[in-house]
Amino acid sequence: MASCAACRLPRQETFRGEASEVSLISWNVLAPCYVTNSELHYVHVEPSALDWAGRCDLIVEELHQAAPDLILLQEVAYDHIEELEARLDSLGYSCVMQRQKAKSKDHPTGNASFFLTERFDLCWEDHRSRILLLDLWDRWNNALELCVANCHLEGDPRQPMARVAQVRSALQEAARRGGPRGHALVLAGDMNAPLISSAVASYLSFGAVVPGVSEFGMLVDVGKICAESGHPYSMTSAYTPDPNEFSFTLRGAAGHCHMLDQIWFDSTRSHCQGLRNLFRSDEHKLAVLNRGLPHAEDPSDHLPVGVILKVLPPAAPVEEVIPEIVSTAELDLLKEAEVLWEACPLSPEQRSQYLRCEEVLREATPVGKPSAEELAAYEAAQRALRSLLESLPEECQQILQRVEELKKQARKAAKRSAKDKGKDPAGKKSMPRTELFWALLEGDYPLEELKKVNLEGFDWSGRRKDGKTLLVARIGRALCCTPKFEEALNTIEWLICSGASIEQTCTGGHYAIGWPNREETEIRFECEGRSAISFVQTLQVKMRQNLSAWTDQDTFLTKVMSLFIQTPSPNEARRRVSIDEGIAELWEKSLAAKDSHDLTIETADGPVTAHAHMLKAASSVVTAMLESPMKEGKTQRIEIKDMPGKAVSLFVEILYTCSAQDEPDHETASHALDLAHRWQVEVVVAILTDLLAGMITDGNFLAIAEHAVLKGLDRLKTAAKSFGAGSTKVQADLKEGRLPTAVLQLFPAAPKPSKPDGPKPKRRRM
Repeated sequence: MASCAACRLPRQETFRGEASEVSLISWNVLAPCYVTNSELHYVHVEPSALDWAGRCDLIVEELHQAAPDLILLQEVAYDHIEELEARLDSLGYSCVMQRQKAKSKDHPTGNASFFLTERFDLCWEDHRSRILLLDLWDRWNNALELCVANCHLEGDPRQPMARVAQVRSALQEAARRGGPRGHALVLAGDMNAPLISSAVASYLSFGAVVPGVSEFGMLVDVGKICAESGHPYSMTSAYTPDPNEFSFTLRGAAGHCHMLDQIWFDSTRSHCQGLRNLFRSDEHKLAVLNRGLPHAEDPSDHLPVGVILKVLPPAAPVEEVIPEIVSTAELDLLKEAEVLWEACPLSPEQRSQYLRCEEVLREATPVGKPSAEELAAYEAAQRALRSLLESLPEECQQILQRVEELKKQARKAAKRSAKDKGKDPAGKKSMPRTELFWALLEGDYPLEELKKVNLEGFDWSGRRKDGKTLLVARIGRALCCTPKFEEALNTIEWLICSGASIEQTCTGGHYAIGWPNREETEIRFECEGRSAISFVQTLQVKMRQNLSAWTDQDTFLTKVMSLFIQTPSPNEARRRVSIDEGIAELWEKSLAAKDSHDLTIETADGPVTAHAHMLKAASSVVTAMLESPMKEGKTQRIEIKDMPGKAVSLFVEILYTCSAQDEPDHETASHALDLAHRWQVEVVVAILTDLLAGMITDGNFLAIAEHAVLKGLDRLKTAAKSFGAGSTKVQADLKEGRLPTAVLQLFPAAPKPSKPDGPKPKRRRM
């Protein structure tokens, strides 16, 4: 079982990390109804220590002192949630209480999740019988998305596979709503199963319940669910399995002590930075073992658990058809290593020490050519791990050496798999950063960051893994973050200009939005079969049924529809198709075969050659010139001395290969566009228009915008207008009347600059 070896932090101190880190505390608070209905369980407890009012004070006091970013509570009585919510609201927390209808009638309690109002925006929520899922956007950490699962699993010790089914169902729902690419996942709460050995721990670790697993001393009957199990997350336990550590007990040493309260996280999207101590001190632990729980100092029969996580952006990109994260060979090797690690006869202290040494070595491993200091740190970490190994029994040494060997083989298998799945056969041009682009798009990154991604060959008709189109995914995301509506509009307009279709339909996916604790505002529907147009229409119809709750969102969607109206019809927009790399190479070879070129174009900087039949096939203007009895037809030479050679070369290169060997500047691209426009080569006009649309900056805005207006290039005008609307400099120039007359046509609603005062000029008589 994977676990982290982070440092332990005192329970009696504030439990917060840095601004980029997220702290979480999970606690089963023991509902009053279970105290009343199970009096025999608590005969060892003073009656005053069972009073809810006093216990609630202790719970709120500890949470106030710890001040974590997230609080997950289990066994919260529906009769007492208003009181608890009000008290934590005064400390700056928003609350989502598990809906009572999601639980059966004989469950008077539910899970309550609290999050810092100033830090998080609620994206979506999902209420299940045993698990409450929240998806949060972290404003303090680049709008990264965090999916938080608050669990209180089946309590019957004879139902291990029921607990697995509950977790499996929740992880499937989380995966359907984005998965590891869309969010970092944390799953915490009362698992009602021991961490050291249980079916649910096996399922979280391996994606399956490994045959032979025991739970509460009984062998788990895996049953049919084994064949259906699996999840896409790399789950790791925050707390290391340790038989001496426990979070739940009634009678202390005289009864059972188990680590039922657990925190698991997806290690591909989070790093564990710190753990909260279960006990205030060694004396406190000894006291609990002597007297049991609860107590006048401990308000529940469970102890709170806590973790500090550093949430990471999505992993390195893969192709649009996402392969499995782990290859079969790699998975088999890692499973074998995991089994050996669990079987290794190490004490908890030795395990913790070994994990810590491994982590230090991993962090000290240099990237590229190391400096003297980096090399010294790496060698010191190696020596520390070697020294620890030598201090262990020989059996442990052999097992750990085999574990490391298996991990090394797994890393090699992963590299081979990644190379096979993502390599570029030609080795010349980089592949489009598809997954990175999706991650930035869904993470609300600025448009400037999206434009930096290599999108050569990007499929603008691609869909998310759940079936949503580019536009539907971006519009849906934007609705959850009101302050970024204007930025989202610019991004949506750019996506349309780049090739995303407003009429492309989703093949799957689900959309849900609503305000916390206001069921009447909840909107849910399936996305399958909906285009961006019908998606917006559906949202507006549903939002207008309760318009007071959705005024800003409805205004935003109206602006989105206005963008759609300005979009060229499908027959105006050029269609993109994928081609084999080998075909592109043939085109490049044809262009490079200058010995067979039979047409010369005289430019301002010298001749550029090409195949006459190629240009004649593309341009009726060139055909007319080359087949006429005039000089061009007789000599097969065309003079355009007003055109730079670089621009003509770019035009020819795009005509042949739909690409450019070198990155052109905007002036060269503009001249090439002039030539394509002059010769009526519409396909090159469209390509260069899109190229220029992605090159607009404050420095070249006037030149490109004026070009777009004078040439009547609608797509480029739309891109320039979008850029200008979001540019502080352009808006200032517009306000001061410094924009040329042609460019002013892009902003018809802008106030006209006032005319200077002075005498009216005399009219000249003719």
